[in-house]
Parts: sequence; C-alpha cells; structure tokens
Amino acid sequence: MQEQTQQTNSQTQKPESTFDAVTALLRELWTTVIDLARTGLRWVRRLPAPQLLILSIALAILLTILPLALVLFLSFLMIKLLILVSVLATRKSRQRATRLEHSRSVAGSHPDQGDQSGGGQ
Repeated sequence: MQEQTQQTNSQTQKPESTFDAVTALLRELWTTVIDLARTGLRWVRRLPAPQLLILSIALAILLTILPLALVLFLSFLMIKLLILVSVLATRKSRQRATRLEHSRSVAGSHPDQGDQSGGGQ
C-alpha cells in the first residue's frame, strides 16, 4: 500500500525544470572531475622519483613546446597564404593589362602603328 502511494506521489510531482536538470548535471560533472583529480594525485604520489621526473618533463613539453609549435605553424601558414593571395592578385592585374593592350592593338586605335613596326625600307 505504501509503495502505491509513493508511486502516485512520484507521478504527481512536477517534472524537473531545465535549470534543475542542468544544475544536477553540473554537480555530477564536478564530482567526477574531483574524483579523477584525487585518483590522479594518488597515482602521482606513488610514482618513484625517476618516473616522476620523466612525467614532469613530458608535462612541461606538452604545456609549452607543443602550443609554441602550433602557433608557429599557424603563423607561417598565414604568411604563406598572404603571399599566395598577393601573387595571384598581381598575376590577375597583369593579365588584365595584357588583355587591354591586346584589344587596343587589334582594334587599331593607333593609325601610325603599322609604320613603327620597322617593316622595311
């Protein structure tokens, strides 16, 4: 009988609001992070000194050299792309100028042009 009343009470309760659900999820996430940190610290405490030294060097490399390499790679990539864009823009403007000169020469805009070719006297 009590089980039935508990079931009806649980069915009649309001469903959790979104804020309550998010808060519960964040609490669970925080608890999991804390448990992982405690487990990791226990594991580090049990390490012998040489392994701890290797771990600290690897962590230092991971936190300093790897981001530096990534930033340098992205910087050089951006420089390369800027140079490529400028070269392509220069080529395009030269091709336009060549087309304009060619179209003017074909249209015969200069009547003296035939005399200047040095064709023969």
